Amino acid sequence: MVQQTETKPRLFSKIKEMSLNRRVGLAIFLIFGFLFLSFAVIFTYAVPSGTSLGIFEFLLMHHLEFMVVMSLLGLAVGASITYLLYERIEKQEKESGITAELLMKFLTSEERKIVLFLAKSGGSAYQSEISRLENFTRLRAHRAIGRLESKGIISIDKIGKTNKVTLSRPLASALGAHAQEMMNLEKKF
Repeated sequence: MVQQTETKPRLFSKIKEMSLNRRVGLAIFLIFGFLFLSFAVIFTYAVPSGTSLGIFEFLLMHHLEFMVVMSLLGLAVGASITYLLYERIEKQEKESGITAELLMKFLTSEERKIVLFLAKSGGSAYQSEISRLENFTRLRAHRAIGRLESKGIISIDKIGKTNKVTLSRPLASALGAHAQEMMNLEKKF
């Protein structure tokens, strides 16, 4: 007779099956629990010696050991929150990549070249550098930059007689997070 053994689902697999909202709630609960314990430890130092603390008496007697435990608990809480919210972060990165790719489809080829150049340059460059791109003149660059500024994709800062062109923050972070995909986009267009 063969016995069937059921494997108990692990804690991590149960947590992965939880909805995103429940995981966010659990993360908030962990943060508040950690803060409560931290304030309890701080409270025990503020109480004069000889005072009865009830359930917190243990903290007063073993404060050094408890501080070490709190440090380790802080690391564990941080790792747990990262684990719980990783899917949400991953989802937002994916959505930002889709948004950036969609935006690139609505730009002209000149505008795309400028946006990709700015993304490669760390999000900003001088207008003179942009005008030196392949198939660009100073006038073409000026007009394309003006269109991008009117669309809110870039901003122009005048520095003396030159213009510094800066990619908008949300787009710069979306393009930066998906640099490899943007390289593929550049090949498409």
